[in-house]
Amino acid sequence: MKLIHCADIHLDSALNSNFSKEKAGERNAEILSTFLSMISFARDNGIKAILIAGDLFDKKHVTKKVSEMVMAAITEASAVDFYYLKGNHDALDFTESFNTLPSNLFLFENSWTSYNLSDKVTVTGAEFDDVNAPILSDALSLDKEKINIVMLHGTASESALRSEGETIAVKSYKNKGIDYMALGHIHAQYSGVIDERGDYAYSGCLEGRGFDELGEHGFIILDINEEEGRISREFHRFSTRILYNPRVDVTGVANTLEAEEKVREVLDSLSIGPQDMIKISLTGMVDADVDISPELITKRFEGAYNYVKTKDETKTRIDFSAYANDASLKGEFIRTVHADSSLSDTDAAEIVRCGLRVLSGEEVFES
Repeated sequence: MKLIHCADIHLDSALNSNFSKEKAGERNAEILSTFLSMISFARDNGIKAILIAGDLFDKKHVTKKVSEMVMAAITEASAVDFYYLKGNHDALDFTESFNTLPSNLFLFENSWTSYNLSDKVTVTGAEFDDVNAPILSDALSLDKEKINIVMLHGTASESALRSEGETIAVKSYKNKGIDYMALGHIHAQYSGVIDERGDYAYSGCLEGRGFDELGEHGFIILDINEEEGRISREFHRFSTRILYNPRVDVTGVANTLEAEEKVREVLDSLSIGPQDMIKISLTGMVDADVDISPELITKRFEGAYNYVKTKDETKTRIDFSAYANDASLKGEFIRTVHADSSLSDTDAAEIVRCGLRVLSGEEVFES
């Protein structure tokens, strides 16, 4: 028997921290498409069930178009069972907007609910609310003769002795007869051990939605040997795009073109495909009178990738002694800043950098 464990799809996300409205709409469509493709993959590859361990959606109210597409896809994939456990982002009213639910969609509540996938395999799950976290582990009762999969949505803690809020105290689930705990909430693939019998794993999100969700994403395929009572798992990369955040040290450059060359060297050393998305972070120490244009660097590379963004995170390096006898307005400005003892070195350097840009006629703003 094969199952898919996925989580944190976050359909209908705002995605406004990195992308324009148009790009966010495009990316949201890609995330929905990847979810629908996963269902097709399950149907075409004999997957018995898909375990959705929370945060299928991103916000309380889901658009009618997206909710209807999800429900239609579940209904049409009648040979695949769906076990959907809501997470902290999920809509309370998603299923309530439908008069009837497909027979292959199974839901959970804030107390333990179990479903038999076969005579030997059981899926049990519970959704966290404001009060049940500390008592869930005590209330869990499993048939230890069966292969037991448990679904939860929260942050696993190896050190906590008792669950609180969305924290899952792994120790409190020891010796409960768990073979595999399918978790959601952490957006990167991660796993750990519960006890000698079982372990837990996060599948991570299906697609990276921002540059805090870098690298490969997808789902976990569980292969259950019912005769031997054993579960093996394999991560299956499935995302349409991979997101990268290369950090490029541009210390000592004299202009944007030199910074661009350093960026090019870093990008050439990475296996970034034209379908991928990158956020370039410029780092290092740059002289105060050096003006690097992140916008120009973005333009120079955006044709090679699906999406490019450049962020200037460099620190300003100033030799104040070089301006001690400078009679110009620039020299007077720099000496005034340097004489202000209330400013830290970092703040003084940033004020000088912004001031020099203003003096050169440039508009200064944070993007």
